Amino acid sequence: MTPEEIEAGVERLRPWFHQIDLGHGIRTKTASASGEHVDHPLPTWDYIRHCLPDDLTGKSVIDIGCNGGFYSVEAKRRNAARVLGVDAQRYQVRQAQFVRRALGLDIEFRRMSVYDLTPRTVGVFDVTLALGLVYHLKHLVLALENLFQITRELLVLETAILMSDAFVGEATYPGSTQNMVLHPMAYIDNAADAKEPVYNWFLPSPKAMEALLRNVGFEDVSIFSVHGDRAVLVCRKREGAAERPILSQLAGRVTIEAAPAACDFDTEFSILARVENTGQALWPVSGEPETGKGAVRLGAHLLRDDDVAVWEYGLTALPHDLGPEESERLELKLRTPVEPGRYVVELDLLAEQLTWFEDLGTSPATVELEVVGPQIPWYRSEGVRAGLENVGLPVPRTDASPSERFATLLAGTVLAMSRVSNAEAVKLAFEWIVGHSPDAEATAHYTRVLESEPDGARKLVREFLLRWSAGAVPLPPEDARLHALAERMGAPLSTLSVSAAERGESFAGEAGFARRLLEESRGLADAAFVELAYRKVLGRSAEAEGRDYVLGKLERKELGRPRWVRELLWSDELRGCGLHSTDR
Repeated sequence: MTPEEIEAGVERLRPWFHQIDLGHGIRTKTASASGEHVDHPLPTWDYIRHCLPDDLTGKSVIDIGCNGGFYSVEAKRRNAARVLGVDAQRYQVRQAQFVRRALGLDIEFRRMSVYDLTPRTVGVFDVTLALGLVYHLKHLVLALENLFQITRELLVLETAILMSDAFVGEATYPGSTQNMVLHPMAYIDNAADAKEPVYNWFLPSPKAMEALLRNVGFEDVSIFSVHGDRAVLVCRKREGAAERPILSQLAGRVTIEAAPAACDFDTEFSILARVENTGQALWPVSGEPETGKGAVRLGAHLLRDDDVAVWEYGLTALPHDLGPEESERLELKLRTPVEPGRYVVELDLLAEQLTWFEDLGTSPATVELEVVGPQIPWYRSEGVRAGLENVGLPVPRTDASPSERFATLLAGTVLAMSRVSNAEAVKLAFEWIVGHSPDAEATAHYTRVLESEPDGARKLVREFLLRWSAGAVPLPPEDARLHALAERMGAPLSTLSVSAAERGESFAGEAGFARRLLEESRGLADAAFVELAYRKVLGRSAEAEGRDYVLGKLERKELGRPRWVRELLWSDELRGCGLHSTDR
């Protein structure tokens, strides 16, 4: 541009607040615009320049509230690789763009509000200049949080301050047990029609400004200078702090895409959900180094009867950082509780070691879940109960709920298995639960399971306890035979809760009869037990061949007592169809 073009441009864009030397003896202003010094902001620059490196080679700089561009020009003259000046006022941006053209400098200027500044909109800068900005901010903390987010290394902040003779120093909040320190700050009463960029709102004391900057995340904050009614503060950002999101800018939405309505107790299930970043802050997948603080995850709470059953019920990580307006589908794997009933699973987002999003105003998504209780075949639970009793381990209480009973059987069997080798553990599980010893192939297979799978013993026992024998359930005995059986057992059908028959019974009351017989035969030798079972179930003595066959199997542990009682109760002979039992 020619000197004449520069002079014409300066005249056209009056009044100027920044005096900038455009060369050729031309300066942007020669008189004060609103009471400031004619050479403003040169006196302020005399403080600011000492806060910056002499050489900014390779560094990026953002000048917020850049006005006519004085500080942006000075940053570029110190060899900054990138300089961006932003201002909310169109007129000031036009002035700065003219200065850039007049000086031929590679500087970018944009019309933007400080409230629009995020890593997504402008990026992250090595050096942030916020000079003469603070007192124009109606939403002060929000703006400072934005400055924290877009600063990589250094923030230099200059502001008008509350003069020391206008206040008494800091104090603590009356009655506080948390040592809350009060820092003075003045609110400037503006006219009702005040415009934020034009009028002033807050005058902080230097200590208040320092506390504000620390509280938004800057850990190294120092008051560089206090001169008259102005102060300069220098903030250095700890490495990795940029990975911590600003709480006020965290917001999200969780939408359930797939979830079961009902699940068995103590089983793994999945909920598929879509999470969407509806806030302004990036959701980091890793958070701060070493601590992980700030990492965003999808989590769940388990509720029952309007109360929290498990607060941190499960968590799953993001596959990658998630920026504003981005979404991702996640699978949250959970395990149903042992206690059956109706539950509610709440899905919410968590910023690790900072907050759950619900506390920031995000509504969690909910899933209603019916947990179906354990139904253990009586012949399996009775075999385990007898096994636990024989080795002196706790057995389920008679008044235990199904889930409590299952938990006791499971824990006791796993404990007993842990005391022996893997091969012996497989043998124990088979004899107690399945009702017979395993063959060589089964022993080898399940030994490999115990050796290779995490928590293999628990999985094996759980699987065995809940497994139903294959084969069709026979028709129940005729009423006359059933009443005769009840008479031999000394247990009327009415006492066995036949209306609430257990799953897998061949007739209502089978489990009750079996438990009564097994209890009555406790302490009997095998031969006496077999004879008692024949008389009680079939109403006759055991023939020699049948007795010897069963005794041999019991002795070789090819058959357990509960399993054999079940065979008798399922036999054709009880139903009047023949004399031989059938293993179903």
